[in-house]
Amino acid sequence: MLAETGANLLAADDDGWLAVLSVGPAGSRFVASCDLAAPVAALRAVEDRLFELVERLGEEEDEWDAASGPYRTATPRDPAFVDPAVLRSAPRRHTT
Repeated sequence: MLAETGANLLAADDDGWLAVLSVGPAGSRFVASCDLAAPVAALRAVEDRLFELVERLGEEEDEWDAASGPYRTATPRDPAFVDPAVLRSAPRRHTT
């Protein structure tokens, strides 16, 4: 449902949809049309949070300079952007 440019959600009644895949326990199929108003409305908050994350990361990157060392930020792990339970369950990467 994300537009192919800019990751912006289209309006639920937009006639520019390429395809809708209906997924259920018995399988999946492409359908000619369906009411996407509720799923799009539910995703608006996520879309807003994504753009907030991008904005914060941009601000942090603008403040960084080469003399500061490797660019690292804790923002993507901020509980405002990710459920801490997801981070606890993610496999840890080990570097040597």
